[in-house]
Amino acid sequence: LTEEHWFKGSLDDLTEARLQTTAWAAKDSNGNRSRPAILRKDFCISNYMIAEAAAAGADTILLIVAITPLTLLREMIDYARSLGMEPLVEVHAAVELDVALE
Repeated sequence: LTEEHWFKGSLDDLTEARLQTTAWAAKDSNGNRSRPAILRKDFCISNYMIAEAAAAGADTILLIVAITPLTLLREMIDYARSLGMEPLVEVHAAVELDVALE
């Protein structure tokens, strides 16, 4: 969680998670451990927040259909993919799924 007000998270927390999971995976002398993906869980509402997430070490970001207009959602999905991220798109209803699949 990187949302500071309600969830008391930060981008520093995300970076620390990235560093710790990378170190954990590197400790496997057999090379069988892969680092878990790091998700920026926040109310991402702009490409800037996606860029911040990538710079802080996130592998992906959460996009919430219920709070994101369709044109912005499309733009953010495209931007995340341009950075090598496949966003996690959260839906809670069939109508939101229809929007997400457009």
